[in-house]
Amino acid sequence: MFHTIHELVHTLRLFPAESAPVHTPRKTNTDDYHKLFNLLAAEPISKKFSDEEAAKALYNSNEPSLLKRYFTLKSRLKERIENTLLFVNTKHLPERMASEYAAHKDMTLVRILLAAGAHEYARIKLEKLLERGEYYNLTDVALFAASQLRSLCTEPGSEPSLENLSLQAFHKYDAIVSRLASQHVAELRAEGWVRRLEMLSQQETVLSAKHSELCTQAKREVGISCIESNSFLLQVAQLRLWQYAHEAESRFEEAFNAVQTLEHLYKQHPHFFDDHTRGMLTEEQLRFCLLGHLDEQSQVIIKKYSDKQQDFMRCVEYAFLTALHAAKYERAFTLFHHVLTNEARSALEQSPKSLERWRIYEITLRYVLHDKRDTASTLLSSKFTSRSFVRPSFSATMPPHSLPLTTTTLDSSGTNNQNFMVLVLQMLFLLDDRNYEELRTKEAEISAYHDEYLRKDDITYRMQCFVRMLLHAVRTNFDYSETRRKTDKYLRWMREARTIDIVRAARMADMQASIEPLPYEHIWFIMLDRMNTKHVSTLTPVVQVSIEYEQLLEKL
Repeated sequence: MFHTIHELVHTLRLFPAESAPVHTPRKTNTDDYHKLFNLLAAEPISKKFSDEEAAKALYNSNEPSLLKRYFTLKSRLKERIENTLLFVNTKHLPERMASEYAAHKDMTLVRILLAAGAHEYARIKLEKLLERGEYYNLTDVALFAASQLRSLCTEPGSEPSLENLSLQAFHKYDAIVSRLASQHVAELRAEGWVRRLEMLSQQETVLSAKHSELCTQAKREVGISCIESNSFLLQVAQLRLWQYAHEAESRFEEAFNAVQTLEHLYKQHPHFFDDHTRGMLTEEQLRFCLLGHLDEQSQVIIKKYSDKQQDFMRCVEYAFLTALHAAKYERAFTLFHHVLTNEARSALEQSPKSLERWRIYEITLRYVLHDKRDTASTLLSSKFTSRSFVRPSFSATMPPHSLPLTTTTLDSSGTNNQNFMVLVLQMLFLLDDRNYEELRTKEAEISAYHDEYLRKDDITYRMQCFVRMLLHAVRTNFDYSETRRKTDKYLRWMREARTIDIVRAARMADMQASIEPLPYEHIWFIMLDRMNTKHVSTLTPVVQVSIEYEQLLEKL
């Protein structure tokens, strides 16, 4: 397959060779190797590049003879790259990965030595491999070393040191093999449980009873294994399973504590704790802060990061959304103002998708604060008003590249879910203005997002429920009692669905998840409040609504 050679080229670019690889000379022009390598390196790994396209780009022709020449060149280049990967520079690899890489090279060397009868040198390498494998928790490496050392105890050799190996040494390595074999099986089973639950949680928007039963069974089995062999990997698996179990039960504070404990465990084993793992654990903690509205905890995490760190903007986004979901609007304003007035803004403006999300966040923040807080800096027009936001002329006051926030005819394909949140925000402003005539015209735009079936395995399930609720509100002419009667079941279904990781989902184009700057339940209660007070001169403040809406949900 062509894609494999493409991946090899990009891998070698990430991890360059430490020295020139040893290879058998071929009758191929070296310049052709460089041309093909540079051609593949210039194309992004995500691009579906074919062999025919590569051959044409290389030789400016697709003649059969040249295509055959290309396939020969590709095969030999692949062989050279695979050989080169045995000589990669491990200086920039994490400590454990570099050690694992070196260990597996030594395992191959030991096999060659044993096949050649070089038993003494093989024994020295195996003892070092056993020590390295146990230190870095490379159970497969340690198991290989111990089993080979056990075999050497029974091998008759010409060298005195091998002939005089005692039965005591055999029993020593046999005990190590038994222990490592049991540990390896337990680690594999634990990893299997973790992966199974991860796959299940990705497939289900509403975590079923089956998920809870599997979590219980997995915790019991892995817990027994931890008692028998409390290896680092088993402890990690156990904490992961506790995290998934708490998440399945919507106990997000306990899930947050499980991830924090996991981070402390990693810190006790520095060779496991690289930058990638640190960033992943931080993001998971912030995700549970968002799901559980743990605003105080998110503030503690965000203080650890400086503006110049790579994942700073992602952490700020989680903290900002957590403040909004927890109705800490002043805190959200402080974070938003911080983003706009420091170096983070330049990084934000380099990502169009992120910039559009933050424009939606700004409009949401302006709504919940009734636009009373003046922002010296803004991602929107300085002439922003709620009326200009809902009028067609709104686009004239906005930068040309901000289409998702300026368009009034939303994307009917439903792939741009940012547009759906814009539509919801427009409806909130219209409800505040009691412009019910304009609100009724939104029915066609809402219907564009309407799905015929509610699918609980779809990541947009919450949005689908909310779309139906909006449709009923429009069709009942925003009558409070009638709307409540027809939508309470959808509100229950929406609550049962998990609040997805909206930051990570928004970054992944294939997930097409909807953005919830405010939880849909919160938005819905604001709308109900506005419907209920449509004949009253003053509206309930948004902060008060956010405090009271949980009481309504508890009654359902």
